[in-house]
Amino acid sequence: MKGPRIGGIFDKRFAALCLLVVLLVFYGWMNPLRVEHWGLILLFLVLLGASRVTRSLAVAVWPAAIFGFSYDLMRLLLNRSYDMAPSAAIYRLEAWLFGWMSPSTGALGPVDFFAQHNSLILDLPGGLWYSTHIPSVIIFGVYLWWRSYRENEAPALRVDKYFWGFLIFNGVGMACWALFPVAPPWYVEAHGLVAPATLNLEGPLLGSPAGLARVDVWLGTPHFEGLYKQSTYVFGAMPSLHAAAPIWVALWTRKKIFRLLAWGYALAMCFFAVYLTHHYVVDVLAGGMLAGSVYLLLERTRLGAWAVAINARLRDWLDALFGSQVVASEPGLGEAAGAMQAETRAVEP
Repeated sequence: MKGPRIGGIFDKRFAALCLLVVLLVFYGWMNPLRVEHWGLILLFLVLLGASRVTRSLAVAVWPAAIFGFSYDLMRLLLNRSYDMAPSAAIYRLEAWLFGWMSPSTGALGPVDFFAQHNSLILDLPGGLWYSTHIPSVIIFGVYLWWRSYRENEAPALRVDKYFWGFLIFNGVGMACWALFPVAPPWYVEAHGLVAPATLNLEGPLLGSPAGLARVDVWLGTPHFEGLYKQSTYVFGAMPSLHAAAPIWVALWTRKKIFRLLAWGYALAMCFFAVYLTHHYVVDVLAGGMLAGSVYLLLERTRLGAWAVAINARLRDWLDALFGSQVVASEPGLGEAAGAMQAETRAVEP
């Protein structure tokens, strides 16, 4: 059996390296690369080069990395959002749907109630809970990949759709933010329904920890204040991707006990999003509907098969690039073509 041509492999690797450099230069031109960017790039290079197993993991989670780099580009639209946010329509919708819960006219219901009635007993777990929405998605996704590897399943059956769906619903959410920036409740409470451009601020409008400032007081250090002052995009209230992320995890959970725990986690995240004055209830509902819609599209249409096919081709290309031979009996790394065919059949009516 002939081995791989050394010259051909070198040419492919050189071309891949050139493409990576061009992409990084272009991205850095738009948004300067920081330590966290380089750390993520280094992590993926290690995963790609270490073994075929880690390479399969890298391919599975790469949509999450695309999300990270894309989300950071939202800072380029911040100045544009100053002229458009906030949205009185969302404020009025919240008051119309939930204002009946408050005795005063024009009140917002839960948002106003929690702004006036809060407790350190809820603040402390809320601060911890609210910080886990992205880590929970990544950890559960890696768990899905590990299960497929351990049980000798093709990795593309679930985890590829899971991470591609994560990228899709976040992409749609960020597009909504860019086209229709909405101020969070804490901004309206502090400045009213006026655009930031009219506030005559001395510098850029910084994010606020809102209810999490109470946790900072208890900690004795401005931990959350420092985090939110570095926010990439301030006016991303609608839809709430903070709520969509844990709901996404819950939608993909299968075993009954874990499903109950996942939905409990998601509902608590939705509660804290409102309790901490970061989102309106309608923001949370929109985030949940967005996650649910993308899930149905992946499970009931050919969109899921496309996600599987893209990653299957990428795995094959990377195997050829790194000179790996496909071993049919290798645990958890079934033939990419077989996974594509199985997934395509699964979405056929």
